Amino acid sequence: KIKMHRLLRPRPLQVGGALRSRSSHVIQRALRTSTRETQKTNQLGLLALSAGIGVGLLTWLYYSSDENFGVAEAKTEAEGLSMRGVIPTFAKVQDALKSVGYADADTFPQIVVIGIQSSGKSSVLEMIVGEEFIPKGEGTVTKRPLVLTLHNVDGNEKWAQFPDFGKEAIKDWKRVEEIIAKNNQRFTDQPLRLDIYSPDVVDLRLVDLPGLIHNPTREQPKDVRDMIKGVTTRYIQNPKTVILAVTEGNTDLQTSEALRLSRKYDPNGDRTISVLTKMDLLARSDVPLLLDTLKKLPLRLGYVGVKCRSKAERQNGITLRDAVDIEENYFASVSSLQKNIETGTKGLSQELSSMLQRQVIHSLPEITEKIRVDLHTFRKELSELGPSTPRTQAEKDTLLLREIDNYLNAMVGASTIYNIKVEMAQRVYNTIYDECTKFAAQMKRHPAPQLSNRSGEMPKYWEGKEDIEFQQWEEQIQALVKNLQPLAESLTYDTIKLIRVNLDSASSVLDHRPLLRDAVRNSTLKYLNHSQMDTVTHVEYLFRLENNISYDGKKMEKKYNDLLMLHGGKVEKAEENQSKGWFWQSKTESSSLMVTGKYGQVFTEAYIDHMTERLSSNIYNALCVEILDPLKNQLQKTYTVELFGDANSRELLLREKSDRLKQRIALENKVDELQRAATTLDALVKSL
Repeated sequence: KIKMHRLLRPRPLQVGGALRSRSSHVIQRALRTSTRETQKTNQLGLLALSAGIGVGLLTWLYYSSDENFGVAEAKTEAEGLSMRGVIPTFAKVQDALKSVGYADADTFPQIVVIGIQSSGKSSVLEMIVGEEFIPKGEGTVTKRPLVLTLHNVDGNEKWAQFPDFGKEAIKDWKRVEEIIAKNNQRFTDQPLRLDIYSPDVVDLRLVDLPGLIHNPTREQPKDVRDMIKGVTTRYIQNPKTVILAVTEGNTDLQTSEALRLSRKYDPNGDRTISVLTKMDLLARSDVPLLLDTLKKLPLRLGYVGVKCRSKAERQNGITLRDAVDIEENYFASVSSLQKNIETGTKGLSQELSSMLQRQVIHSLPEITEKIRVDLHTFRKELSELGPSTPRTQAEKDTLLLREIDNYLNAMVGASTIYNIKVEMAQRVYNTIYDECTKFAAQMKRHPAPQLSNRSGEMPKYWEGKEDIEFQQWEEQIQALVKNLQPLAESLTYDTIKLIRVNLDSASSVLDHRPLLRDAVRNSTLKYLNHSQMDTVTHVEYLFRLENNISYDGKKMEKKYNDLLMLHGGKVEKAEENQSKGWFWQSKTESSSLMVTGKYGQVFTEAYIDHMTERLSSNIYNALCVEILDPLKNQLQKTYTVELFGDANSRELLLREKSDRLKQRIALENKVDELQRAATTLDALVKSL
């Protein structure tokens, strides 16, 4: 309650060491209301904290206990701030955040000056500053937003700075005018920042926008009206922006372009204050009509009448200091105006300063919380970019190994290898099985004498009348084996292709380091080509063995018996060769199978089935042994030999992609500035 009361308690503005409490009737009513509500707060206790500002402050107080919140230099910079430093400090934070592309900085509280061309905006600003510094001329002189920040300082000296062009203190106001003119050659939405330090100003920040245009001149772009309106809209649609609508007091306010545009984005007039210029040109008899019009166009922040220095007065040598005195004397003579509206540029600047101070203070909890959320978001984005290049060589080597390991896990991780094995096991079996099945079907459609009896029938029982000519049958099987070999070799290429698919997708892991990505890719392709040749050699060896027809007799016997039983036959053993039949002798077993006459087709099916399983298993094992199982370890060894050269080469490999590096730097700058801003605002609130 105490902290909330301190934040909400209005204070007189300190200017040049003196306390000034000049405020509008609206502000005075706000002060009295605030005092009454503070008393109610003390009575109701925690119930008052349910209000929006109370919730915001509690949120801020909760998060401000974070030990990791803030950096030392920002905290030191903000220590000892009083109400006098609220606006300059806040303006500095806003500028710093804008400089790193923090878009939400445009949504911070600010006062924006709008008005039609030649409505007197520039004259009002010069009266507030007390110096001539804005270029004069016909047509549109201000062609870009001018962010004017006023700093009240002790002493007698005045100077200006353009933060975008350095920290030079400029005391020649004619030169300030020339710099502004030089940087207003074309229409743009990029603001020009100007800081003015003077004992005669109050702490204030204003954004002076180009004057609204009805009819462009020939020298101006055809779309200049829409350009200016677009820039104006972007600023005033911010709900935290106070709209300072400058309008000529001697014209019909109901047709004012500035008021019409402000009502579009502030329909209730809650954040609009209107400055009525050229009040000395208003006939005394028209004052009642003006006051009646103001009642029809109510603004919560009210109207302020001013009388700036006219062109004739400027030509006659009237200074701005003299113009302030003339203005006070003029309004003193028109009592009907002073009784109903605020008057004078002096009171206007103080009122604007107080208004901006209160708005900034009320917005601090929300802004601080928003900065914290965005800080977390930007840190997450930064972490997703991966580690930046370290400084020491040992750290660089560690990073290089980590990047290579990430790449290997993406390309040949355990799950990836497993999926490739499953895929290739299925492909190997299907390829061998399909080819062997075609062979068996062909033999069945075109039965050879050595595989069946003359009638082609398959009798129920073996009668032993026909024998199989083994030599002819063996030649057919060898022809099948010969056809299978190129298919098996193509399976090696298929395995490499699957790995290369993962190689292409895994390369994206190193896209941020293109030199390392290309080097790793080249080394990987070189190794895969070598392993492919080794695997083909292994497969060739398997088929040389296959031509020897060396099979497990017991397995053949079982397969043959299973198939034969489907046809009501049986397997007969023979102790010695007989002239009536052919005996298939196993080279690994002493027993023989007697396959004779009508059951040659059944024997062929069993033989091909067994060969399919054996070849599939052997080819798959060759792919695993030569390529898949040692792939990750062998690639690691390859990279170590080929990539870890001298230190300069390793550092070159770690160089990031240019756009990635720019993104990293931008995020790092945002994180740094947001951290600094959060700490500064934290210290600012604690100092209030």
